[in-house]
Amino acid sequence: MRLISGIMIFLCAVSFTAWYKIYQSPQVKEVREFKAVVSKIDLGTDKKTVLQLLGNPNDQSDKFQLAQVEGYAAAYQRAARSKSKYYMYWFKGIDHVFAVGFDKDHKVTIIENGGT
Repeated sequence: MRLISGIMIFLCAVSFTAWYKIYQSPQVKEVREFKAVVSKIDLGTDKKTVLQLLGNPNDQSDKFQLAQVEGYAAAYQRAARSKSKYYMYWFKGIDHVFAVGFDKDHKVTIIENGGT
């Protein structure tokens, strides 16, 4: 019984250590910090304010795109309904995409993010 308890404690310690290292990795930290800034943006915010908060985007397109479609069907549906004329993209971490859609008046119509 002590052997099983010892093994369980060891496995829990290893799991926690692995989780902590991942959580504190520079890539995960970058995504977490960028999410905090993105959360300050509301629908209707003007493009100038978005750029002041987030900096220059990595890409811009008239098509909505996250790191992958699988698992983000709802985000793609929201984007299709958003009436966005174009999207700006910020790539953070290893493969995380932040997308902000704008209407013809350059006001935010949708904010989404996702990774693989």
